[in-house]
Amino acid sequence: MSLMKILSGTKIRATASTVRKAVKFSDQGKGTLTGTVEPLAAPFSVVNGSGPFSLPPKGKSTVTVTFDPALTGPNPQTLLIDSSDPKNPSVSVLVTGVKK
Repeated sequence: MSLMKILSGTKIRATASTVRKAVKFSDQGKGTLTGTVEPLAAPFSVVNGSGPFSLPPKGKSTVTVTFDPALTGPNPQTLLIDSSDPKNPSVSVLVTGVKK
C-alpha cells in the first residue's frame, strides 16, 4: 500500500490570467510521512506548501499553485512531491496553463 495519496489536483489546468489551484495529499500509512514539495518555474509558483513537510498518520497537506503568465500560449510543467513513501518516493502532478 502506498503511503501518500493525492486527494485532489492531479491535473491543474488554467486558462485565465492569474489563477490559484490546490493540490491536496495525505498520509495513508501508520507512520510519519516526510518529504519535499519542489518549486515551480514561472509562470507558475507554489505560494503555499513548498519545501519540506512532515505529516502524521492520516494527516493532510495542501499545496497552492498560482499561474500568472506574461505571454500567451501553453505552459506545461510538473510539480514534484518527493517523500519517504517506499512505493512512490516521487509523485508528479501535471500543471498546465494557457493564456489566451
